[in-house]
Amino acid sequence: MTARRSSPHHTLLESLAHIRGRAAYVVPMTWETGRPLGNNGDALLHEVFYSILAQLDIRVVEEPLQADIVAVPPNGALLDTYEFPRLVAERIAGLEHLPLYIFPSSAYFTVADPAELFHERSARTVWFMREANSLEHLTTKWGGSLSRANVELVLDHDVVASAGEELTGYFPIASGKSYLLVAARADREASTTALASSSTSPAASLPHRIAKAAWRALPANRLGTAVARRARASSSSVQAARLLDRVPEATWSELGLEQRTLSSLRRLSLDVSSPKLATYDEYKEIIAGAAAVVSDRLHVALPSALLGKPTVMLEAGYHKLGGVYERSLAHLPNVRYVSR
Repeated sequence: MTARRSSPHHTLLESLAHIRGRAAYVVPMTWETGRPLGNNGDALLHEVFYSILAQLDIRVVEEPLQADIVAVPPNGALLDTYEFPRLVAERIAGLEHLPLYIFPSSAYFTVADPAELFHERSARTVWFMREANSLEHLTTKWGGSLSRANVELVLDHDVVASAGEELTGYFPIASGKSYLLVAARADREASTTALASSSTSPAASLPHRIAKAAWRALPANRLGTAVARRARASSSSVQAARLLDRVPEATWSELGLEQRTLSSLRRLSLDVSSPKLATYDEYKEIIAGAAAVVSDRLHVALPSALLGKPTVMLEAGYHKLGGVYERSLAHLPNVRYVSR
């Protein structure tokens, strides 16, 4: 295994220049049912990802046997407590002869050896990391086995950060609304304890199962998200308050947000990354319309910061937020990071 770090002027496009014009099979980020894996932040990652492929004149093919390379989209799901590593292994089976490129992602394998994903491959694997924490984690804990599996680790940037000034083109022009967006996540990555646990859970009660089925049945449109937001309003407010309690008082003044300014802003407590609480269009509209943003969701805080908004990003779960902040955002005056 080799590990290399891109310089401040080294871009993902330069790293991938040698595969320009190739045909790529993109590993689907879906469950077996076809339902998309991930959230609105992942949808933004994928939108930028396909733009990068287009810039490289890479043609996406549906049939793996027509491909020159295999590409895994950028993601935050390469954790051994998640299902995506298993799905990747299943979906690249039979393609061992094709070079594999994993676009900038985070990784966290505490028990399972990630080299098992690649142990039967004859072609090279290039695994891009979006932050140094993941690179150091894989190098330290699994470097030997990854080396034997012919895996090269490369440090780059989150693809949303790589979009640079072009990111504004992915978001609508703000409508003039002014509010403080507090987007607190409530899934497994909200805590390290939940993240380390298995995805299985004890059998739920009948009322709980009925409520969960009704929640899943909500339509994926603005009507469905409006119903979901109303149902979750109370819990969203509680989670947002907890998040705000973690922000040091000095952080507000460092961002130019004095108490008087904060008091004048309406607070919107909403996890816009959740597809149940916001459609993808709503996700982008709400971030674009915010005066300031506080979030432990990477792809709420990251685009907010890059769009120039006063942004507080707080660590949640494992090391990805702090890593992306240090790698891609620490130089910006309008963003502050709060560790656990």
